[in-house]
Amino acid sequence: TPPSVSIKGPLAGAKVSGLVTVDVSALDAGGVASVQLIVNGKPYATDTVGPFSFSWDTSTLADGAATLVANAVDAAGNVASSASVSVTVANDKTPPVAQIISPAAGATVSGTVNVSASATDNNKVAK
Repeated sequence: TPPSVSIKGPLAGAKVSGLVTVDVSALDAGGVASVQLIVNGKPYATDTVGPFSFSWDTSTLADGAATLVANAVDAAGNVASSASVSVTVANDKTPPVAQIISPAAGATVSGTVNVSASATDNNKVAK
């Protein structure tokens, strides 16, 4: 009988960035020998000691959809796969653009000077 395996976190639909903990539940009466994390169809890491957990570095992926699956192997060699979990990678690697509007470049100023600036970002400007 194959083990039972499921991804407990992150949850489907989650927005993730940076280092993300992926928690996997894997159970088998004869013991679970290993659990492998699959990211977008490619092996990412293997854990051989429960509780099964992975530190997933999302910075290696482009922003957008990612699919996680966990494969568990029991002591008898039976293999089972979890349901897939779809998440959104949102690392936002594009820096904001800031610009001083006034005083103009090269202007001579003295005393108290009002400075005007603008900033744009592909997401939003926080401050």
